[in-house]
Amino acid sequence: MANEIKLTVIGQLTHSGVIQNFEPGRKNIDQTTPAYVAGVYEVGTTEELIPTGDVSTLGMCFMMNTDPTGGNFVLWGPNASGTDPGTGVYTGKLMPQEPEKFRMLPNTQHYWKADTAPVKVQLLILED
Repeated sequence: MANEIKLTVIGQLTHSGVIQNFEPGRKNIDQTTPAYVAGVYEVGTTEELIPTGDVSTLGMCFMMNTDPTGGNFVLWGPNASGTDPGTGVYTGKLMPQEPEKFRMLPNTQHYWKADTAPVKVQLLILED
């Protein structure tokens, strides 16, 4: 089969008379093996490995910070130091109620940590 994963991304800015749209349309992605990990995970304030379950070749990652308060964000990124736990070279910031989509680097450990208090993050990682 082909085109098992479908992505639609829309970004829009409307501020002080400035209007900007980013709508590249739908992107279809092939998946070699039908594997994934999904769930809601509590992310603590100490750096933790993002759980990848039985996904052997990391592919698309979807996350959403479920914190309703508006004050607790989550940092995420690969482990550049090679130690476990990593020393965090964070490449992303997930604000409360904010979704994120990115392709994970295969053969790389990815970490996350909450800013001020533990927060629940909805996670879906797809095999590439």
